[in-house]
Amino acid sequence: LSQGQLLSHTVTENRIVDLVKWAKMFLWIPTKEDVGDFKRLCYDFYHTKTQKRIEKYLKDSGETDGETIINGVTVPSCKELLSRVNWDNLCASNPTKFHGDFILDNILYDSGNFVLLDWRQDFAGSKTSGDKYYDLAKLNHNLIFNHDIVSTGGFTVSDGQPGIICDLRVSYHLSSCRDALLKHLDNSGYDTEKVRLLTPIIWLNMSPLHTYPLSRFLFYFGKYHLWRELCKQK
Repeated sequence: LSQGQLLSHTVTENRIVDLVKWAKMFLWIPTKEDVGDFKRLCYDFYHTKTQKRIEKYLKDSGETDGETIINGVTVPSCKELLSRVNWDNLCASNPTKFHGDFILDNILYDSGNFVLLDWRQDFAGSKTSGDKYYDLAKLNHNLIFNHDIVSTGGFTVSDGQPGIICDLRVSYHLSSCRDALLKHLDNSGYDTEKVRLLTPIIWLNMSPLHTYPLSRFLFYFGKYHLWRELCKQK
């Protein structure tokens, strides 16, 4: 790669599709991890870690887990939300090589070539296997929750009447790229429901890793969208 630009500065609808095709060929290569063992890793990574992150957010913020009105919608407690997730299906993935933080800022693009930066060190302790759906959910998350927008204050979380109001400024261009991504996944036999469900789970996991008000925004934004996805999939 002679030189490259961050994909966050050069992404297009066609390029996001090319990225997934490239990753299928060069990144998500099947590994020899036992499928049963890998399912347990996924459960630990998706369920157990999420539970701990939610507990950390609640402890750090002094808030309690309960039913909440968010953007006018009554959303159950996080405990109830997690109990409604079909973890058996969500964790039923084939182990592959993985990146772990598959976002636009970690991908260089140059003349049809991609180079990945800042790889995650492990997936629930495994240094050799991960879940391609986590990579895809990270990409989907980043097309909604864009770092350039967030870093300039493009989000709000406030106590309204009734309940909590969450809002996020979203790029029309990135939304178009996200539409192209999801359409390609649908047409190529991927389980897009997994991608959609893992995305708000990622936001809940991120919430205690940031400071207020972003931490609070991520918590309620994740909670709201997890409920929306569960309602759709039901």
